[in-house]
Amino acid sequence: MNPRPVSSRAREGATLVFVLIVSAIVMMLSLTALSLVRSRMTRVEATLARASLRDAAESGIWRAVWLLNADTNRVDAPVEPWGQLTQEAAEGLDSGAPGVYLFIEDESARLPFPLGGREALAHYLMLSAGQEPEAAAAQARAAFDWYESFTRSAVEAAEAQTATNRILLAEEELLEVSTEAPEAFSIGIRGLTVHGDGTINVNTVGHDVFVALAMAGGATRGGAESLFQRLEMSRNRGEVFLSTQPTEALKLLQGSGTMPSPEERAALNAVRPRLRVNAACFRVTAIATEGRYRAVVQAVYEPESGRFLRWVSW
Repeated sequence: MNPRPVSSRAREGATLVFVLIVSAIVMMLSLTALSLVRSRMTRVEATLARASLRDAAESGIWRAVWLLNADTNRVDAPVEPWGQLTQEAAEGLDSGAPGVYLFIEDESARLPFPLGGREALAHYLMLSAGQEPEAAAAQARAAFDWYESFTRSAVEAAEAQTATNRILLAEEELLEVSTEAPEAFSIGIRGLTVHGDGTINVNTVGHDVFVALAMAGGATRGGAESLFQRLEMSRNRGEVFLSTQPTEALKLLQGSGTMPSPEERAALNAVRPRLRVNAACFRVTAIATEGRYRAVVQAVYEPESGRFLRWVSW
């Protein structure tokens, strides 16, 4: 039996279907290729934009270094140019305008680790992270146990004459510490520093660090809190500590009111050995923004030596 011949109309229909399928495939491949090209161009644009912003942020770091090196009065307080620049940067960044914004923070306003001591760290975690005293003490103990193990490994490596760079470079390294409340601990260590000589700047230190160190020195919490209130009132009057001598401290803390109480005097005696009036080093954060892109470079700079103790970017 002979097969039925295919009509020309049927052949044309099949050809049309084939052409439509091929056209659809070509269109799909074209759209896919276009999407890939656009995606790649977007990535290239983002990479170039971030690289340019990173260069601008790094230039900002050097501008801050020049400003800090120009300050030679050996007293550091937010009323100085670096503090005013930081205030202007905060206002500019909040406005959303593109630019390079410099934030300069006195590293000596942070709680020193490990030089601050375990008791001070426990008090600080209690104050800053809202920990119960027992939990804060356990976290501080865990941090110092970890640090002892950390340094022990460096000593053993040195004795074995093997390469090691086991030295704390950033407070983020403390995230390796194992605690029962890691989130609270991570919040607490944000105000720590692993740089400096263990002293704090009375002109810049905040409440939690000041009170924690005073309590670690034997002061009552009430006396330390009340003394810090006096310190804040002195700052609000625009006063700056030029030295940490008892006469200077009492003069500024008294103001035009009453003399410090016995508890406040005890708190002052407890914390005074920890005080300085200038910064051992500064933490400079440069944020460069343009449209939806942003680059951040952060460095810890030590003016006395001219060295960078930390340099990170993201």
